[in-house]
Amino acid sequence: MFGAVLAAHPRLVAVLAHAGLPDYAEALRLVRCYPPVHLDTTMVGVPFTEPFAALPADWPARLVDVADRVVLRDERRTSGRYAVWVVQLDRGVNGFDSER
Repeated sequence: MFGAVLAAHPRLVAVLAHAGLPDYAEALRLVRCYPPVHLDTTMVGVPFTEPFAALPADWPARLVDVADRVVLRDERRTSGRYAVWVVQLDRGVNGFDSER
């Protein structure tokens, strides 16, 4: 449905909230087709959303070619666990070791 809006307005700058949850593949297709479209990561791949919108196992690899249009945002920073999650994300993506 949103694809029709982007097709009619291809220069529209848009951020697809929650990475298009639950249709991650369609959201990623829109990001690839329309350069002004970005992907937001709020609540993506967290215990709350995994039961009904699990990320594909190869999700990080799918983002490589659009990494400059992925927006890192997470609502959990208010819970005090935000810093831990960022370290876990960095460790998963960059092999970061917080113990060094």
